[in-house]
Amino acid sequence: MGLIGILSIAILRSFVAFAPQVVFDTDPAFDPLPFAGLGMAGCLALDVLLLLACASALIGEWLSKRGVDPLLVLLALLPAPIVLWHGLSDAGDLWRGSTWVAAAIACAAIAHLARDPNMRSIILALLLAAIIPLLVRGVSQITYEHQETVRLFEQTKDEFFRNRGWEADSANARLYERRLRQADPTGWFASGNVFASLMAFGLVAFIGLGISAIRARLESGWTGALFLGAIASATGLWLSGSKGGILAGIIGLALLGFLLLTIQNPTSKIQNRIGLIVLALIGLAILAVVIRGTLLPESFAGDRSLLFRWHYLVAAMRIIAQAPLTGVGPDGFQQAYMLFRPPRNPEEVASAHSMFVDWFAALGVSGMAWIAMIAMLTWRAGALFKADAAQPNVRVSAAGTPTQAPQVDLRVVARSAGAMVVLAFIPAMMIEWGAVDGISLMLRIVGIVGFIGAALVIAFASHKGEQAVVNAAVISAIAVLLVHGQIEMTFHQPGSVVWAMAAVGLLGAGRAGKSRRSKIVGPIAGASIVAFAFAIAARGAVPACRQESAIMDAAAMLHPIAERAIDRAFVLERRQAAAAALLKAQELWPTNKKPLQSAIDQLYVAATSISPPSVGLLMQAQELSERALREHPREPSLVGPAVSINTQLALVTGDGEHWQTAISLARWLTQLDPNSISAWRRLGDVLWLRGDHNQAADAYRRALQADANFALDPLKQLSAKERDLITGRIAATEPNP
Repeated sequence: MGLIGILSIAILRSFVAFAPQVVFDTDPAFDPLPFAGLGMAGCLALDVLLLLACASALIGEWLSKRGVDPLLVLLALLPAPIVLWHGLSDAGDLWRGSTWVAAAIACAAIAHLARDPNMRSIILALLLAAIIPLLVRGVSQITYEHQETVRLFEQTKDEFFRNRGWEADSANARLYERRLRQADPTGWFASGNVFASLMAFGLVAFIGLGISAIRARLESGWTGALFLGAIASATGLWLSGSKGGILAGIIGLALLGFLLLTIQNPTSKIQNRIGLIVLALIGLAILAVVIRGTLLPESFAGDRSLLFRWHYLVAAMRIIAQAPLTGVGPDGFQQAYMLFRPPRNPEEVASAHSMFVDWFAALGVSGMAWIAMIAMLTWRAGALFKADAAQPNVRVSAAGTPTQAPQVDLRVVARSAGAMVVLAFIPAMMIEWGAVDGISLMLRIVGIVGFIGAALVIAFASHKGEQAVVNAAVISAIAVLLVHGQIEMTFHQPGSVVWAMAAVGLLGAGRAGKSRRSKIVGPIAGASIVAFAFAIAARGAVPACRQESAIMDAAAMLHPIAERAIDRAFVLERRQAAAAALLKAQELWPTNKKPLQSAIDQLYVAATSISPPSVGLLMQAQELSERALREHPREPSLVGPAVSINTQLALVTGDGEHWQTAISLARWLTQLDPNSISAWRRLGDVLWLRGDHNQAADAYRRALQADANFALDPLKQLSAKERDLITGRIAATEPNP
């Protein structure tokens, strides 16, 4: 039960998109469809279920007297109190951090469950088979879905930008259009690089299993199916265009080849150092980023990917130095990054793009526990490989002794795959049902059929193939994930982290705790995990679900606006009612700032939709804005709207106090994001409107300096129109020669 629960949630998460909020990321008046995925409420609910499944699995291991490894479980649990501490004051920290904790505990649980040969085959089969429907989805994304998306965008381009308040040549519009026109396969992930991680994993694993089938002289049909899986994975990796993913795949194949050579020499001492070799590869990935940033010029080989990752690393080290004990919180990296990013970096990232650095920056010293857990599992994989390499046709039992491999029962595998269809694939389709058309539904069914077939083939091959080669394939494929995880967000994003950590758990197979302490650690571990699950449910999942329902009701109030946009009285009434409903929703889960932020936006849009703007509505928006800034004083996404509100009030009323507040807030924004073009330009605009042209010119010069620094990504720079406006205003303040 625990195993099926863990795998179903890991796979479900891989087939659902996630976002902090399902509505009000855009204006529901003009975009009534909610996000076709899960928000914080759904994500937290899945975390609770996953934690309960992990507790069930570990208690089952204890009842079966196989023993529970106290150190492994302790390392997985150690950061949980820090995550909860951050999450009690910020919903974003809770929703991201609880997923990380659940994933780490799932990793420890899988490491225990994988000691059983049958379970190990089921884990490998289901995780690896999930690549097939991901690939089907990726191919559909770069073909008909992309063509249709671009066609619809072209038809509504002007209206789309207008509803978001973007100029057609602004940085926001240009960046959005660049992303939209790139035909990249992403699956259900937010990044094509994460998609590439899984494809590289599949490439190495399928090739390794295929070789094991050849060496075991299995029928050609099984071998052919495995190499078809390898070809499919290679296709997905190539379509992703991820240079890091391709390089990680090559490294994994090289490691696989090296391990195959050591099998030919069972007495080789190198087998004692397999874990060390994998750890060295992980270290080399980080070292490559350091070398790229410190020794090579910016223009080297036209590459900016690793250069930007060097920038992330530099900022992350500064963030860690600022909060080494408790970190900045699982969702606090972006805010801290804006303060510490190098001037040449034009991005505003939410992750250091390195799993170890992310954990340390977010959780401080406690994050080192997960790094130690990964290192320990990697080291143990070497011992497992050595045992299997010495006797390649046998397995290693939970007690660490060789045993004959049992016959695979494909009926058990088929039932497990069927459970995934019921518990993962069908719920995933239901979650995004509003965005699924006939072709999409057909392709999802094709993916499910491919998943079931692949699971059966993988399970059979992992049992019947040469066991040392099978384990070499698993170790090499997981090395791909860990190496790529040092430069990508595979272990950061809520859709991929559970799958990836579950895969890493396979490295722990063959090691059992048999000490006296292990007899009591099972119940203690299970109780601790259940307690954490109830804490997440009480402080997160339950109030988040109630709040999300209330927010959806508030969004529904705005849907009729599109049809009655010319009725100003109706529009004002609806937006005020939505703002009031959002404030009530805020009370259901006060640590989530999103409803309050949306309420401010609704009042501001309502106030500025009439001419002259409504002072009463602006004052209401200002009051809410002040409240939001008292609760979140260092949140740039709240400071910016506050500047706009006070500027509008100053323009309408002429009150100098509003001008001073707007200028003060605009200056505060430049302190929170000192290398930002938009922050300095906003300050210049406010000062210019106030009539302080000389001070405005100083701010504009800083904006132009930031603009020049962003030359690494021209789309992040000012448009020609914006630059001409700024330079014209600066020129107007300079004395005539």
